[in-house]
Amino acid sequence: MKAMIFAAGLGTRMKHLTQNQPKALVEVAGKPVIDRVLERVVAAGFTDLVINVHHFSQQLTAHIKRLNLPAAILFSHEEPEPMETGGGLWKVRDFFSGNEPFLLHNADILTDLDLGSLLHHHKKYQNLATLAVRERESSRKLLFTDQKLLCGRWKEKTNSTDLRWGAPVFQYPFSGVHMLSPEIFTLPAPGKRFSIMDVYLNACKTLPIGMFEHNKGHWFDIGSPEKRLKAEEFFNN
Repeated sequence: MKAMIFAAGLGTRMKHLTQNQPKALVEVAGKPVIDRVLERVVAAGFTDLVINVHHFSQQLTAHIKRLNLPAAILFSHEEPEPMETGGGLWKVRDFFSGNEPFLLHNADILTDLDLGSLLHHHKKYQNLATLAVRERESSRKLLFTDQKLLCGRWKEKTNSTDLRWGAPVFQYPFSGVHMLSPEIFTLPAPGKRFSIMDVYLNACKTLPIGMFEHNKGHWFDIGSPEKRLKAEEFFNN
């Protein structure tokens, strides 16, 4: 099975830790976050991987190669700047040729989300994409209908709702883990550098973009020093 790990982020909110290394090599409880993510993804059966890289890319690629994981790993170098999740995915779309669903996973997300269950759910409901979501505090939430299909987005910063269709029943923050079908590449890309979420929102009125709840277990976004410390406390204990 195939997967893509998004590891091209600059880590601007963690400058004291990312001035001389990529964000994906920031350690949590003595282990780089990319190691924890890759170990879980490979253990779940995803052994054909592509990883996008940008900030201190040579450091990151050399480190991952030294892990000697039982997986075939390709690297997608994004220059002169990161292409965001959508642009980065479309850049390597030929890697996902075929009919099998594939996984997308942010490199700065640590969770015990059952990836096998996510894949099963995606296939069962025949979604174009299935987004892992979780009850938690967030300034951005996705909106879903009573059939648990994406219909819009809410942003706290502007207190605005971007409703694309239907009536929202569920509001959940996105967890940074999603399963996609290759048919996603039949949709138009809105440029070279763009968020995959824009593609989902543009498509959700006519195509099934579903949700997968995972409210048990742990989930950490290693996006700021404060969030990293919370994860450190958890993994040390």
